Amino acid sequence: EGHIAVHVLKLLSLAGLIRQLLLSKEPSLAVRDGNADDVAHTAGSLDMGMLKEHFCNCGVLYPMQTFSKAKALDYSQIPFFVEATGEGVLTLENLAQSVSDTVYRLSSEQRRYLHLASVFACNFTNHLFAVSEEVLGNIGLPLSVMHPLIAETIDKVYTIGPVRGQTGPAVREDCNIMNAQMQLLSSNAELQEMYKLISQNIINYKHKNTND
Repeated sequence: EGHIAVHVLKLLSLAGLIRQLLLSKEPSLAVRDGNADDVAHTAGSLDMGMLKEHFCNCGVLYPMQTFSKAKALDYSQIPFFVEATGEGVLTLENLAQSVSDTVYRLSSEQRRYLHLASVFACNFTNHLFAVSEEVLGNIGLPLSVMHPLIAETIDKVYTIGPVRGQTGPAVREDCNIMNAQMQLLSSNAELQEMYKLISQNIINYKHKNTND
């Protein structure tokens, strides 16, 4: 998501623009209304200023979701974040509201933090699932044995929040278990260090929220 796609869609209407944008499944696509010099990009991490250098009327239409070509999505459930010059924000807002139930106005600076938060919530979490799958593979088990655990973890995020829902040896500060598990990772220094850092961060969060 570090670039704007080279191709630009020239469309006859705003309705056509949004439909083509969503059908493209390209998370950092530049889009243009064919009847005007109105341009918007859809990247979460890029500043609107990069378009302002070249276009008078420009904006950002960011659908915050993870996109995979093999997986269909319900766009009404995806939050959209918009930013634009002048009255263009109303155009993008109406455009987003035509497909999504949740639309926010957000500046480029705010969107950088939003994208950072999404990297923690999505990309890093997905990587940890991959690590879990690798560990399970070493003892001949599939990742599916973790599905109920993953589902309950996510459900608690929705219902009681991640801080209150935190469990495990780190939040209990059970050094015996943590040391034993780090020993299991002795052949992989990188994972061992990651385990140590995340565990310490969980402990720090616990103390921070206790003190607050």
